[in-house]
Amino acid sequence: MIDVGWPVAEMLSGSGWTRALQGGARLVVVCRVTVPAVRQTEHVLGVLEVPAVVACVGSGRWPGMVAASCGPALRAARAAGRVVPVPVDRRLAIAGLTPDPLPRPVAAAGRALASLLALDPSAVPDPPVTPLRECADVPGVAR
Repeated sequence: MIDVGWPVAEMLSGSGWTRALQGGARLVVVCRVTVPAVRQTEHVLGVLEVPAVVACVGSGRWPGMVAASCGPALRAARAAGRVVPVPVDRRLAIAGLTPDPLPRPVAAAGRALASLLALDPSAVPDPPVTPLRECADVPGVAR
């Protein structure tokens, strides 16, 4: 996964590594379940040369206004089952990733994405565990 943080048109219009990446990469477009995000996602799907999986962050149930704002590319992705709802978890949004297991709904969304990307989630190694330093070792942190 790569998040370049660039405007999509700029990323796709160049001839550099981001353009070359499209040929063999499995693409995931991430959006929120809002009208502006769905419209932008429709634009992105329209300019991509390969099919993409869409991870929709928010409610799995789309408000009527959001669903009505889908264009043909996003409607086709939804019909093909290439749109995965990714629930927002308040604890993760506040604290970020921790050594604790992911909440079940978030982990299920990750497995669904891996399945659509033809990845085997069991083949992905666990990240190495790095012991945390003592608070005394961190400047500006009181004990």
